[in-house]
Parts: sequence; C-alpha cells; structure tokens
Amino acid sequence: MHPSLWSRICYFFYIDSPPVSAHEAWRSTLGAFLGLGITGLILHHVASENLWLLAPIGATTVLVFLMPHSPASSPRSVLGGYLLAALSSALAIYLIPYAPIRTAAAVALCIFLMARFNCAHPSAGAAALLLSVGSSHLSSLWLSLLTLLEGNMLLLFLSAWLVNRVILQRPYPYHPGSKLNKPSVAPTDTLAISHRDLDQAIRSSDSFVNVQENELLELYESALQNARTRLAAQTRAGGPS
Repeated sequence: MHPSLWSRICYFFYIDSPPVSAHEAWRSTLGAFLGLGITGLILHHVASENLWLLAPIGATTVLVFLMPHSPASSPRSVLGGYLLAALSSALAIYLIPYAPIRTAAAVALCIFLMARFNCAHPSAGAAALLLSVGSSHLSSLWLSLLTLLEGNMLLLFLSAWLVNRVILQRPYPYHPGSKLNKPSVAPTDTLAISHRDLDQAIRSSDSFVNVQENELLELYESALQNARTRLAAQTRAGGPS
C-alpha cells in the first residue's frame, strides 16, 4: 500500500485516548451482564408478548456501565432523553405521514430537545427512531411500544444504580462531591500541562474518558487565556470585578 494512503487511513482512525485496564473492563462487563440480565429476567416473565427487550436499551447499557461518570449516563440524561424521545416521536407521527421524513424529523427533534434541556443521551435517538418507525399512527400499537420501551429504561436504570453502587462499588449517579472544594494549582505561564501529563492522569483514573487529550489541552489553554483576560481587566479597573 502506498505510504501516503496508509498514513491517511491511520490519521482517519486515530484515537487520542488510552484504553482502560483489563480489571476495569471486566468490571464494566460484569456490570452490564448483571444489569441487563436483571432487566431481561424481569421483563421476560412480565411482558405478555415475545418482544421484551428493545435495542436502544443495549446502547444505554454501554453508557451506564462502561461510562457511568459521563453526563450522558446521568439520571437526568437517561430519564429525560427517553421522555423527549417519546414526545418527539408522537409529534412526528401526528404531523408527518410520510415515513422517511417522519423518522428523520423525530430523531432531529429529539436531538434539539435534548440539547435544549441539557439531557443528551444517544440511546434516546434510537428510541425516537424505533417509536416513529414502529407505528404510523398514535394508536394502541404505539402506546404499547412506548410502554415497553419506558419499562425497559426504568428497569435498566434501577439495575444500573443497584449493580454499580452495591456490587461494583463505584459511584452512580456520579457527583464531583468535595473535589470541587479542593484547592488547585494556580495556572501560570511557567507551569503548563502537556499531552503526556494528561495521558498519565487519565491512565491513573482507570476509567473510560469520552474526550480526547488534545481537546482537554485546548480547553486548558482557553481557560488560561480567559484567566489572563480577566486579570488584565481587573488590573485596568484597579481591583477585582
């Protein structure tokens, strides 16, 4: 293969985030097995039809067990995302009869509402798609599908809370807690965080981080610039603002 073509392929698939340890990977795997297993076991005996687990719940399982600290895994995002998916699909079905446009509108509206209400949850997009495809009218079929989906979500959420906190011994829902009150190193031009520093910090946390180190560096540099601008403005004003 031509070197330039290979370098472009490597650049396209580049990832700037270290993997978690094997121990943490197994913990997440065990949590997903137990959480989804509990959910499926209950639904299998409660649901009256052959359909008892829905695909969007699989994506939610990945988030709440592999990335329990992510904002997308928070109760606000999980519960709010699925509720907004239901609302989006209902509006799309009511207003748009043509299936291809209806499904696209349902997912797009769900994204807008999640962004607007700060409760982004990727699985909610799949839920909006499923609901808008599964029924072309707000009929008993749509209502039964919605009921099953919400039941899936609630049971998995409760299972995630139980398994993460009791069995895996890790915080869920995640809260920064007292870390916000701890003093931090004052940012200066002589003390800068490098890519290697961030890489070591992320590896020491032994948790899946869904942001690239380069993005963190850019945010850090932007924060330093904001601090310089603020301090310059305070100096010109003759005191703190």
